[in-house]
Amino acid sequence: MTGGAFDGGIVGNPNDYVFSQTALDNIITQLMEQNGGHAPPPAPEQVIESLQKRPLTDKEKSQEADCAVCKDQFESQEQVIELPCEHIFHDECIKPWLKLNSTCPVW
Repeated sequence: MTGGAFDGGIVGNPNDYVFSQTALDNIITQLMEQNGGHAPPPAPEQVIESLQKRPLTDKEKSQEADCAVCKDQFESQEQVIELPCEHIFHDECIKPWLKLNSTCPVW
């Protein structure tokens, strides 16, 4: 162990951490390549394009909901896309996801 959680040190194996966006992208690419094509197929383009934007509900605003893809909190006047499973996302986050996967990123 290298330092403690409260003194700013790294807890655990330093090789288990990612310190840059490039390193994270490399790990994700490696994991996707290891998957060997067993991932869900992409959603059909017509389905992706048919998704409608809607405003946040008052309940979602009060719960300070966030996008499960980027983890950013939704702004009060922001438009979101709701999937059939009722999870909500930014348009610019969920559409690229669905072009690779036909499933909700939360499941």
